[in-house]
Amino acid sequence: MGCSASRSNSVARNRPGDRSPTRAWWWRHNEHGEYEGNDVYADPSIKASQGLSSKFGVPASVLTEYREHGIDNLRRANNDRAAGYARLLELVHPDPKRPFPGWHPRSGEYGSPRLFIFSTCEHLIAQLQSAPIAKDGSEAGEAVDAKWEGAHGHSHASARYSVLSRPAPSELPDPEPTDLRALENVRRFNYILDYERHQRDQIVRPQRFVEV
Repeated sequence: MGCSASRSNSVARNRPGDRSPTRAWWWRHNEHGEYEGNDVYADPSIKASQGLSSKFGVPASVLTEYREHGIDNLRRANNDRAAGYARLLELVHPDPKRPFPGWHPRSGEYGSPRLFIFSTCEHLIAQLQSAPIAKDGSEAGEAVDAKWEGAHGHSHASARYSVLSRPAPSELPDPEPTDLRALENVRRFNYILDYERHQRDQIVRPQRFVEV
């Protein structure tokens, strides 16, 4: 479990806000510009014990080790492999009745999928393109080959966990104002939010010094 400890320390160093190990967390900004916790879904096996005990005397697992290092927002993912595969197919399939979002180069056109992946997610893209489908067993034709995914498809598995944690479609954003005065008011409001967020960050983050 040394790998878990090393990863936990890395997460604790990189998170925003209070950097004490007991308050390690992954954060995101909500629509109001406020910090809020972001659950992270992991393989359900993180709770499996290998017959060891933690320093608190409870059965040790990957989950308990992360928690001992301050990372307590891990959640056991839905590991229904067939459902995850079906959900991924559903989300990446172009929908002729769905318009591309406003930020997309094809904005205004129809035929948009419901899932977009950054080009920088090279491992995930490669695994989605090359994942072999199970040929035998109870998952034949209904899921990606389990042995392949366990050895080479960790990004694919993460995508499965993600899409099954978000079963409902996202809400449509408010349309951008076309009136110049309304647009200026929106810009001013966003500027105030950014300023308040910056001020809050200065309070919650300790001073960082660079050794020279």
